Amino acid sequence: MSTRLNRTDIERNISKRLGLKLNGDDAELVGDCLDAMINHILVEIAKGREVQIRGFGRFRHIERERTTINPATKERLGVKTEHSVLFSAYKGMVRVHE
Repeated sequence: MSTRLNRTDIERNISKRLGLKLNGDDAELVGDCLDAMINHILVEIAKGREVQIRGFGRFRHIERERTTINPATKERLGVKTEHSVLFSAYKGMVRVHE
């Protein structure tokens, strides 16, 4: 069974772990730190670099070519390049949380 975790949940968990209140300056500090981390990961991926966080996982950019085919005539219409971010979890982390 899966549950959803959103940004507010992450900020709440960080605040609780650090003993901060989730209002006022503390909330802004936690939000700014989360923004800085996410933005840094995205900037590095945009530069074509892989981001590895030891004990957590790695993020990397991948390109996939996809051929478009007309289903009625089976004619190839073209090739489209898709860009994605791939996350691979650290193997030790997966075993711990199973």
